Amino acid sequence: MRCPRWRHGARHDGPQRHRRSALHLDSKRSPSRRRPRSLAHRSVNHPTPGVVIKSLFVRRSISGYVLAGLCVASGALVAVDGGTATLKPLRGALTSGVSPLYYVAESPYLLGGRMDRLFSTHAGLRADVERLETELVELRRTAGRYRGLVAENDRLRALLGSTESLPEGVLVAEIIAILPNPARHEVVIDKGLGDSVSTGQAVVDSGGLFGQVVQSAASTSRVLLISDTTHAVPVHVNRSNLRSIAAGTGSFDRLMLESVPIASDIVPGDLLVSSGLGGRFPFGHPVGIVQSVVRDPGDDFARVEAMPSAALDRSRHVLVVREGDA
Repeated sequence: MRCPRWRHGARHDGPQRHRRSALHLDSKRSPSRRRPRSLAHRSVNHPTPGVVIKSLFVRRSISGYVLAGLCVASGALVAVDGGTATLKPLRGALTSGVSPLYYVAESPYLLGGRMDRLFSTHAGLRADVERLETELVELRRTAGRYRGLVAENDRLRALLGSTESLPEGVLVAEIIAILPNPARHEVVIDKGLGDSVSTGQAVVDSGGLFGQVVQSAASTSRVLLISDTTHAVPVHVNRSNLRSIAAGTGSFDRLMLESVPIASDIVPGDLLVSSGLGGRFPFGHPVGIVQSVVRDPGDDFARVEAMPSAALDRSRHVLVVREGDA
């Protein structure tokens, strides 16, 4: 009697199935019986401690050799360079080659300085501009004062230079006021009786005869100019010694000579000086320059006009010729 087919299969497959099951259980229970991996695989992914230590030792040994070699080479170069001149051309060539590196290394510093100047703050620049404007105004004001002082110094030098022909008894005075009366040519000076200034004394400036004192107070005096219509000065022509009288016309730039005969020796350009006649004015002071001489055949006297030598409308300082010194 045959067994059923399924039993036959079970009978023949049973040992195989049992063997596979046993192998499967063996693989689970005994991992050490597995097939080991290759050594190359283990060395790549999981190197052993011995291999790692050996590799580090080899690397450090190579670095040490390189360092020792560099030290020996450096010492040899120093010895050769110090003892001989063999390496001087090489050193010069290396220096020339490295020079651009110096400029490159220094360029950030130079560029930084330029950038600092370029990007200066607006407020700082504005403050500098205001400060410079203030200094400019101060300098202009100072320069103006210096120009005024230089001009005044020149006037004083010219005034003192005119005293060479005067006696020693002169007094420098400053004009401090001009009388407002247009019909009178008078000024006020800062010297008076306390300075031995008295009525009748002559007053001159650097150009010539200026006027005479007509009134003195304790510390001031009034001076009548030679251009006043009430004033007259005895003069003579310096070239021909012709005597006349120079009278004021009420104009600062014109004097009139009185009683000049039509045939007199006088021409434009002649210098008129004080004659000293009458005792009021010292002799020899310039009074004016003849500007025009008009001779009319129908008149007995010539019409002669002169320009005053003194700066009657411009002088600031004058000299007072004290009485008794003239």
